[in-house]
Amino acid sequence: MMPIMTGDEMLVKMRSSEWGSHIRVIILTNISRDEAPSKLRLLNVDRYIVKAHTTPSQLANTVSELLSPPNKVRP
Repeated sequence: MMPIMTGDEMLVKMRSSEWGSHIRVIILTNISRDEAPSKLRLLNVDRYIVKAHTTPSQLANTVSELLSPPNKVRP
């Protein structure tokens, strides 16, 4: 848990600024998508990953995929 505000509160604040409106976001949590606040669906989240169901290498692959240029073919 984040100490000052929840992750969805932080994302709302981030998305409301010009600086944070286009940043790629991966939600990494142990809360299932069904339990997550519904407003997350409206905040342009690139991926929602449940930690308990994901290995570190799967997470690294997801980050690499999101940061790769759109037409780059990965081996």
